[in-house]
Amino acid sequence: MTLDMLPWIDGGAQILRKHFNASQREEEELTMVLSGIFNNKKPKVPKETKDTWTGKVYKARNQAYQALALSEGMDPTKPLGWFDLCRKYPLRFEDVVTGRKIDSSGRAV
Repeated sequence: MTLDMLPWIDGGAQILRKHFNASQREEEELTMVLSGIFNNKKPKVPKETKDTWTGKVYKARNQAYQALALSEGMDPTKPLGWFDLCRKYPLRFEDVVTGRKIDSSGRAV
C-alpha cells in the first residue's frame, strides 16, 4: 500500500514525498500510521465481568456466556450469545472496572 492509495490525503502524500524524499519502507510505515488515525480503530480489550448471582468473575463477557450457555440451554459456540444471556437475565452481570450493571441490551448502566 502506498500513500497514493489513500485518496483523502493524496495531496498531503505528494507534499510529504517531495519534502522528505521518503523511501518505500518509510512511506509504507507512514501509510499505516495515517490509515490507523483516519479509521479510528481501537483494539478490542476484554471486559472483566462479574456474575452477581454466583460472585464469579470472568475475564471477558463472551467467556461468561460460554461458561453459562449449556446450563441455560444455549449454544456456547454462538459468536454473539452474550447478548442473548443479557436479554434473558438483565442486570445479573456487572462490569468489574466501572462497577456498573449490564442491562438487557448488553450495555453498562
